[in-house]
Amino acid sequence: MNVSFPSRQVVFLSSVDWDAAWQRHHIFASQWAAKDHEVFFLENTGFRAPGMADLPRLRRRLARLLYRGPSQAGMARAPQGLRLVSPAVLPPIPGPGRALNRWLLVPALVRRLRALGLRAQPLIFAYLPSPTTLDILDELKAGFVVYDCVDNFHGLPFKPQDLGRIESGLLSRSDLVLTTSRTLWEDKADKHSNVLELHHGAGPGFFLPPGKTDYRRFCYFGTVWSALDYQPIKALAEAGFSIDLIGPQKEPPPSLPERVRLLPPLPYHELPAKLSEYDGLLLPYAFNEYNRGVLPAKFYDCLATGKPVLASRLPAIELFSEAVYLARTPDEWVRAARGLEQSETPRRREARVALARENTHERMFSKLSSWIGNLWQAKIKRDSRESRQ
Repeated sequence: MNVSFPSRQVVFLSSVDWDAAWQRHHIFASQWAAKDHEVFFLENTGFRAPGMADLPRLRRRLARLLYRGPSQAGMARAPQGLRLVSPAVLPPIPGPGRALNRWLLVPALVRRLRALGLRAQPLIFAYLPSPTTLDILDELKAGFVVYDCVDNFHGLPFKPQDLGRIESGLLSRSDLVLTTSRTLWEDKADKHSNVLELHHGAGPGFFLPPGKTDYRRFCYFGTVWSALDYQPIKALAEAGFSIDLIGPQKEPPPSLPERVRLLPPLPYHELPAKLSEYDGLLLPYAFNEYNRGVLPAKFYDCLATGKPVLASRLPAIELFSEAVYLARTPDEWVRAARGLEQSETPRRREARVALARENTHERMFSKLSSWIGNLWQAKIKRDSRESRQ
């Protein structure tokens, strides 16, 4: 990294916990730590009112907060150079909880960060457009703020009614806005002067050697929840294909045919070996407002394997129609799977892998650090000129 950074401290205001399925938050945080930055990773501060499905996560959070040893709760789970913090705040639903966060719990959280060594003017990555995020940003007085917009929050059915106002507040506090798809970029481009599209990259372990295949076994890996379209999964199973769904169950799936297996989640570094067992990979997402902005986090990981990828015809995925097999109806999914023996060629495999190599984790981080370094230096010069006027 050749860019100079005014601060070597980085704070992540995450939308996930550290032990959740491995995502962009974890990758970026680990990369900054590996580049000799001191990283503070604040786990999920909440976006909505918790439900029954959140009870296991809330129990884990409570257990971490109750531990008060010489190291911070759960520190043993973190890589070297990264401090994990389980924030003791309330869900930011309208009402007294927001006021309690603002006047009591967030200041206590910031004092806790200061006690852990956080100094003034850090680089901050914010993932949740929530009142809690705004309160933390105001207390911390960042040197540079990145709003890493990885979700189409406006497409969620449980979004707060004042989400537009809250996100506007986050945009006004941000120096750079990142989006993970072209559709999200289009949503934000006219709302901020620095909006850049930066996809999720491919992990180095996902570049698999080619193997023999008969195109009968397919796999989806990732969270199992309502964002998935189960109709093509059912259709493929009923047509004689074997389907495995690997990942945590955020919401229980509907009744599925016997040829569909639900397998537990695997650590990110163990996934490539498992994926080598399959003939192809699936990205079966439902057509709804939330998924309109989705380019799946696993997209380049899937391409890196070289295996054929069958995907829903979502706007962000359609831009890569030459790299994947797009389908909309269950019949189209079945025809695409049955046609792989004729349509798959070494050239198509090589093209997928080449695209993944252009978009690895390391390349994405190189772009990111360069953007931030240059914008941050420009901000300092601009602020200096204004202070002299």
